[in-house]
Amino acid sequence: MSIFSVIYEGYNIERNQYAKCFLFVREELCTTAYCYERSLEFEYPVCSELDVQNITEGFCAETSDELLDSFYIARDTGCAFICFVDPLQSKRDFFNAPRFAELDFEHLITKMGGRKIPEITTKTPYFFLDGVIIELKDIQKEGLFDKDRRKAIAKMFGHLEVHAVNLDPSTDHGNLTAKYHAQIRNTIQNQVKTASGQIKTYKETNEVRAAGVILLNTGMFSLPDQLFRSMVTHILTYQTNTIEFAFVFSQVAQSNGFDTIANFYGDFIGDVPDAVKPLKEKVSDLIEAKMTDMVLSPNRAKTIPSQHPISFFADHKIFYWNPGWLPDSRYPK
Repeated sequence: MSIFSVIYEGYNIERNQYAKCFLFVREELCTTAYCYERSLEFEYPVCSELDVQNITEGFCAETSDELLDSFYIARDTGCAFICFVDPLQSKRDFFNAPRFAELDFEHLITKMGGRKIPEITTKTPYFFLDGVIIELKDIQKEGLFDKDRRKAIAKMFGHLEVHAVNLDPSTDHGNLTAKYHAQIRNTIQNQVKTASGQIKTYKETNEVRAAGVILLNTGMFSLPDQLFRSMVTHILTYQTNTIEFAFVFSQVAQSNGFDTIANFYGDFIGDVPDAVKPLKEKVSDLIEAKMTDMVLSPNRAKTIPSQHPISFFADHKIFYWNPGWLPDSRYPK
């Protein structure tokens, strides 16, 4: 009877901690589906590649009593689990970063002399400012929790003969990289297309001299800002004649329970009317004000979740996205 060790990086969301995990599995049970289910059962879901090796009783006996005990448990019951948590990663509470949402931009536009466009029987753009209409879209609604998005991803990578697929957009997937980026870009394009339709409808009965969109790239699955901006630039250049400019706002937050990083990026793309240009500076001022409020009144401020790994199983494979753990600044290596 053969026993396999399956080594991977796991993440426990309740404890906010990463761990090096070992599954010991009998050969006849050692499928990707079985290993993923066991990782969920042991509360450290897979968030990395799988390193699968045949392991012997002799090797375990020479290495440690814990490994040998796990070998015997797997032999007798089918599976055993061990995990090694970095001491600096033990039982951490989250420190979150401030949230930016539609209401924040409504306040900013109002201060600039604009207004929120009231809803009527048809969906309207969000804002009107000096003859310019601006719609706001949050692309996080297209994240990896979306079932249709998962199905599309699984179909794209379905022919690969691998245990796990890394969904980090910066990963090189060879010939599939451009295809994967196009799929991500399409999720942004869907939002821009909806915004374009709302703007066209509004133009039918109102005088408008320019139209734009605010795109929020915030929350759990924020795209790398440079990639996000390049995709929005492509969309404005080649896939819409209605929307002339965009203000793209990216936010990335991550915490290890002691350190927190919160990076913000806000900039314009396209032909921006003069009346709208002050928005960039006002957003910068709001970031500073929100960060200050977060420190002074942490329980009052609205926050976004800290980024952490997510994985799912489809088409005989594990698909995962992992931002990596944030090193503890108190203990530099």
